[in-house]
Amino acid sequence: MCSRRSSEDSATSEGEDAWEGPCGRLLLATTAKVKRGLRRQARQLHLYSNVLLISSSKFESNFTIKHSVPLRSLWVSAYLERSRRATSRDRRSLTVGWSRNSFVVTFS
Repeated sequence: MCSRRSSEDSATSEGEDAWEGPCGRLLLATTAKVKRGLRRQARQLHLYSNVLLISSSKFESNFTIKHSVPLRSLWVSAYLERSRRATSRDRRSLTVGWSRNSFVVTFS
């Protein structure tokens, strides 16, 4: 999994992030609602330079990785719920998919 470099060997230049490891550089970490079918769950999203990790958000210090998606197989599109006009929730939502999975991700 990804690791954090210690402060002694972190020569951060040009705003380089201290999180780097096999997953690449951490670009974004956030909480979002993930909807698949009728089920909606809170999840943590960790976007690295070459992988998207989707994990449970039950505990801050301990979490379970639900999906690990290489960015080369990931697709993202705008989301607009069928038979409705665009709402503020739709503007904060994306459809994210890979292979045979797809989710609607809504940011707060």
